[in-house]
Amino acid sequence: MTINPMTGEELRRIEYVATLGLSSAECAQVERVLPTKDCQLLPIENRTELYVYPCIAIIIRGGALDAEQLNELEDYFREYDYVVAETVVWIGEPKPSGKLGRIVKSYDSFEALLGGLKYLLLSAHKTAKGLHDFSSKIALAIRMLKLIEQRPGITSDKLAEELEISRRSVQRYIETMRMAGEWVEYDASLRGWKLVSNQSLLLDDF
Repeated sequence: MTINPMTGEELRRIEYVATLGLSSAECAQVERVLPTKDCQLLPIENRTELYVYPCIAIIIRGGALDAEQLNELEDYFREYDYVVAETVVWIGEPKPSGKLGRIVKSYDSFEALLGGLKYLLLSAHKTAKGLHDFSSKIALAIRMLKLIEQRPGITSDKLAEELEISRRSVQRYIETMRMAGEWVEYDASLRGWKLVSNQSLLLDDF
């Protein structure tokens, strides 16, 4: 479940499998093996769309990119030190070189990819889900800090109720935040949690 860290509202997360340079028939074959009902096929013509949608996988036909576009793609992955949520699948020539060449999954043809495509997309979904779950925990921690900031003296039971988690999970989150340098302490007079001097390393950045 994806939660808006400021409002606590549940958000539906749509994931995409992007394709660049594939035929309509090939796109239809990809669409048939999408891993979940919330996953959608995204055939793109404008390469900048690769960078604005939450894709779990990107399937690129090498011949669809010229040298300048290939360099732009390389720059995008270099900015993230080649560690991204997307699984990048490369079909045909020219193949990327250097670090980008090492992180992509290369196939000589679409037919060579097709046999293992369903498993590959399932694996891509699991990888992206793991990263997304980590992000969701950070979002929940931000929301917890915000509640403590806004309501000094809020109890663990009230935090658990507001965040829809267990009381034990509240304790774990608070301990983790303390270890990360957040100034969260229990105030005996208020019988609840507060931020020391109303300061937060994380919230002060917002």
